[in-house]
Amino acid sequence: MRVSSVRIVCSFYFTFVSWDSKSFQTPARTAIGKTLAPISNDKKMTRFFTSTAVLVSTIFIGLTSCSRDCDCCKDFQLMKDKVEKNYAGFHDKVTDSTKTEYQNLTADIENKIQNTNDFKECTKLMRNWVAFFRDRHLFLSVLDGSEHHESFPPTFKRLDSNFCLLTIPSFDYAYKHKLDSIVTANHSLIVSTPYLIIDLTDNDGGADDTYEILRPYVLSKAVVMDGLEFWTSPDNIKQYEDIANDTNNDKDLRQQCKEVADKMKTKINSYVNVLF
Repeated sequence: MRVSSVRIVCSFYFTFVSWDSKSFQTPARTAIGKTLAPISNDKKMTRFFTSTAVLVSTIFIGLTSCSRDCDCCKDFQLMKDKVEKNYAGFHDKVTDSTKTEYQNLTADIENKIQNTNDFKECTKLMRNWVAFFRDRHLFLSVLDGSEHHESFPPTFKRLDSNFCLLTIPSFDYAYKHKLDSIVTANHSLIVSTPYLIIDLTDNDGGADDTYEILRPYVLSKAVVMDGLEFWTSPDNIKQYEDIANDTNNDKDLRQQCKEVADKMKTKINSYVNVLF
């Protein structure tokens, strides 16, 4: 059991899976074609309210790092290398106009880190570096041996003749089948009730596939989804291969990850479009 560790969590724009506690990859860059049609074009189209609009997926990748007597220099260098090589948003964030700022910040952090081996100060400095990217999907979190994972499954109920309430605390892929079954079982009730409240309070995102079943209800007209753009670093490719090869994973997820990995291998260290 880990007494304490440092984890980097990141994704850029849209992706669909959280995985791997020992490596750091972030392949998906941007939503960029399949056509998705609404559930109905009737005047009686079901209307929706959302308490918190958080339909953004993230990929959570752990970077296991130091214990309380950490070597801060090594931890920072490992984090920096992983981000530069694997973070799909790196080339959008570090451009000709921001490169000098990035280099100066990195040098400053490296200089300060050399003078500390304090766990809290080390974590603070690393977070200051991560903050440069201004990406809420890229962040550093501290894990300890007491951490536990709570379950936040979706729930559904009819409030009255006018309102149904669908509560979704998380779009984590682990809840995909639960959400699918709830929506499918209550389809007739949803479309026959004037209002559906989708409560996303404290929902911090998750997997695109998890909320796929909601799109026909939410859309008012057909839209085109052009797929995803992935950063094809060797680490990122390996991540998807590992998921595809793990027989404990969902069959559809394994197949999807295999397709992603195969497409990524056609153009290394670049961006490739993947259409599901």
